[in-house]
Amino acid sequence: MCELCRCDPCKTACPNYEEKPVCCCDKCGEDIFAGDIFYEIKIEGFLTQNLCEDCIEDSKKYAEHDLPDEDDYDKYETEEEYVETV
Repeated sequence: MCELCRCDPCKTACPNYEEKPVCCCDKCGEDIFAGDIFYEIKIEGFLTQNLCEDCIEDSKKYAEHDLPDEDDYDKYETEEEYVETV
């Protein structure tokens, strides 16, 4: 029993209150608390994977075109001509 609020477990207003996580990130194990943003990814119907914002950010990729080789530029008189063929 808490000496301050005289409850077990402590009420949310008590300074000794320890918030319990709602779930945890399946990739890094970080606790996810009420009010946190996380991503629930459905896998094959009923299976889900919970990912925290940091793991989503770390997994983010940007689509980019491959940079052309210098030899490719020599085949065309202007860059615009090359871009039209890509």
